Amino acid sequence: DFSSFRTNEYPQAAVNPVNGRIYVTYDNKGSSFDRADVFFVYSSNSGATWSTPIKVNSDATTNDQWMPTIAVTPDGARFMIGWYDRRSDSLNNFIERWGRIGIDNGNTGNAVTFLPDFAISPQFLPEFGRDNMVNSVYMGEYDQMAADNNFFYTAWGDNRDDLTVSGET
Repeated sequence: DFSSFRTNEYPQAAVNPVNGRIYVTYDNKGSSFDRADVFFVYSSNSGATWSTPIKVNSDATTNDQWMPTIAVTPDGARFMIGWYDRRSDSLNNFIERWGRIGIDNGNTGNAVTFLPDFAISPQFLPEFGRDNMVNSVYMGEYDQMAADNNFFYTAWGDNRDDLTVSGET
């Protein structure tokens, strides 16, 4: 259940090293009954103004998408956003990691375009409530992404292994 663990908008930002464009991704309430979608905005003038938010996840469900990460390639040509996604589970419980690559078109009228989104991981169940010493509702705040000019690299907690931690109460 999405409401059983903590999630907020938690924006992540990246700066294009070539043209200085600032990219920001975050999750927020979607339209109508959709509790969480992933959005993207950018600024081409050091944050003085921002683009209209773009919904990154392309599903037509009201299932949850949240905790996005972002990285941009060193050559500034592409960036990628990754997030948790429940679109494949009609009960809105199982999670997958999804991603979408964006293209920076430079100073054209359409500065940013996106390729189709895609699944990165198989489905897994949410995992939380194990660490009562720090916070029992943590899941996902530590997800990160990096890039070189050829590949994107991402790390996330997907909980497919049965974790048994000795000494934890």
